[in-house]
Amino acid sequence: MQSNKTKHKWMMLVKRLMLLVGLYVMLVILLPGIQGETFFSTACLITILALMLSGGGYGNQRLEALLTKDGNTLMLSYGTGKITIPVERVESIAIGKNYLGLIEKNNSNGYDIMCKGSREQIHHHIKNVLGAHFKNCTVQRV
Repeated sequence: MQSNKTKHKWMMLVKRLMLLVGLYVMLVILLPGIQGETFFSTACLITILALMLSGGGYGNQRLEALLTKDGNTLMLSYGTGKITIPVERVESIAIGKNYLGLIEKNNSNGYDIMCKGSREQIHHHIKNVLGAHFKNCTVQRV
């Protein structure tokens, strides 16, 4: 998921820079007397600051949207697709601020979910989603 998040950030940066280049060209053509260099450098600085401060991508989503339950199956929005995991296959859970990690039994596949929420909110949501199976899982606070 980390590579998808990084790819998403780079794509957003490229899109914004292309928009700024287009605005710069239009500004120079329509208003040749204005200081185009000042406009362009200020716009680039604002774009970079906005990307850094917004957090961008999947890390900005609520856990309730990324992890749901349908019967005895967990539905995980992971990267650009959805992954289904039987509830009884979840073996270990790692909970941190804005982070949830799930490990499957017998094959040690892990899923790292970057989301918005405190440890308590994430703990409460995963406990509700897993139900009685939560007691069978190893829970770690990171």
